[in-house]
Amino acid sequence: MKHVIMLKDMKTKEDRARVTEDLNDLGIEHSFDVEQKTLAINDRGDAVRNATRILSENGFLTY
Repeated sequence: MKHVIMLKDMKTKEDRARVTEDLNDLGIEHSFDVEQKTLAINDRGDAVRNATRILSENGFLTY
C-alpha cells in the first residue's frame, strides 16, 4: 500500500538528500514530489512509522 505524507519547508535538493539518505538506510522505498510537497512511501512493516520519525526529526513533517 502506498502512503502519501504532506511535507513542510522542504525546498532544496539538500533537504531532500538528507531525508533520502535516512530513508534509504532503512530500506524504505519512496518518491518525493517537491512541487506538491509530498512524500510517497511503499508501506512495508514499520515504513510509515520510521518515515514519519525521520521527517519529524528533520523538521519536515506537518501535523
